[in-house]
Order: sequence, then structure tokens, then C-alpha cells
Amino acid sequence: MANTTTTKTVTWTRGLNTIHAGQPLDTNGKPVMDNTAVGIVAEDLHAPDRTATVITAGEWDESVNAPYFHITDAVKRKLIGIEFTPAPAIPESAYVLITDLATVDSVGVVKQAAAVADAESSPTQEEFNGLLEALRDAGIIAAPEAPEQTEE
Repeated sequence: MANTTTTKTVTWTRGLNTIHAGQPLDTNGKPVMDNTAVGIVAEDLHAPDRTATVITAGEWDESVNAPYFHITDAVKRKLIGIEFTPAPAIPESAYVLITDLATVDSVGVVKQAAAVADAESSPTQEEFNGLLEALRDAGIIAAPEAPEQTEE
């Protein structure tokens, strides 16, 4: 089945630089995820381009938009002219449970580093070392190895 398309002019909002393929749009060309949708964007659109090709009827493979968002059931009920092919489910075996802290050699859980005050000018050695200590304590960077002691 061939897709039926139209074009919509998109008004970019602050902080929005890309509208991904599959994103529902309303009649004003605004990205939505509710029953005001009139179609879905056929291909990625990047600012400052403003003209989006919008699918209003036909077929859509949701694996295209799966890395970015999930099209809601409200949108699918509204866009009855589009047949949505669901993205394949990710098997549970593909997930990795990480419970240990990260090390230099292995991925792990990393906690948030402690707050470090902003420097008023060039950081002092004390401020810089405070930042390094916060990163080490959070497990983000490793502690340096102690220099080897030599006997004299």
C-alpha cells in the first residue's frame, strides 16, 4: 500500500533541533503525542528546515522511531488511516543487570559526583584537586597509582 502524504510547516520551538521520523504532528505542525495528531513525519527533519512530509494514510514501521520514542495508543486510534507495524520486542536476554561500581576495565553503576563550587577565576590547585576527588569518589575516574618507592 502506498502512503498518502501532505506537507506541514513546522515552527521550531526553543531547544528543538530535530523532529524524528514517525513523530506525530498536529494541524499546526507542532509535535504531539495525543489525539490532536493528523499524521506522522515521514523522515527526519532538522532545523532550520521547516517543511515536513507527513504521512496521513498508509503504513508505518515503528522500528524506525523506536530508538527515539513510542507512538501512543491515543495517536494510533486517531490515525486510523495508518497501519502501524510494531517494533520487535527486545528480548530480556539483551538486557544487562549492572550492580557493581564501574572500574577502569568494566562497565558498572556510577553515582552522581558531589557538588563542587564554581571557580571565580582560574581554578586553584585546591579547587582542581577537589573536583578530581569528587569524580574519584563517584567512581567516574580512577585514583592514580601511588609512585613506586625506591630504596636508597
